[in-house]
Amino acid sequence: MKHFPCAAVWALLASLALPGIAPAQRPDPVKSLEQAKSLQKQRRYQEANELFRQLVAAWPENADLRVAWGDLYREHWQPDVASQLYQEALKIKPGHARALLGLAEIEDS
Repeated sequence: MKHFPCAAVWALLASLALPGIAPAQRPDPVKSLEQAKSLQKQRRYQEANELFRQLVAAWPENADLRVAWGDLYREHWQPDVASQLYQEALKIKPGHARALLGLAEIEDS
């Protein structure tokens, strides 16, 4: 087994942490996504939007979060923002079915 100097271990751990968000403080993505969707259903759109913003900041490589956030914008007549979020999701995960569906629904409207 290879041993790393203490400074190297801390540097590695620091590189994995998100700026401003300690790993222990990061929200659970599944529970938080459910909460954001619940806020959306309750018509608490600003709160849902802020939670989506925090989730995408905490997990920038999660395409599903961007699609769900895009759905919020699409459903509330902001297709340009929704389209951008769907496109970002497709860059992360090419062929993402829900992102493609969201884009198709924007084109169809």
